Amino acid sequence: MTILSDRPSHLTDHADPGETRAGLREWAGLALLALPTILLGLDLTLLLSLCRRSRRI
Repeated sequence: MTILSDRPSHLTDHADPGETRAGLREWAGLALLALPTILLGLDLTLLLSLCRRSRRI
């Protein structure tokens, strides 16, 4: 049987009691930062597919 206290703190399965979880504000900030990245990816995908389609004609 392994005693958890012998393991380094970054290998334990639980968070430290002093740590807090991400709240609504943090998730909203992440979504706000991710949105332009997703839109740019979709835009590039659309542009590439249009370029390929125009070469076939």
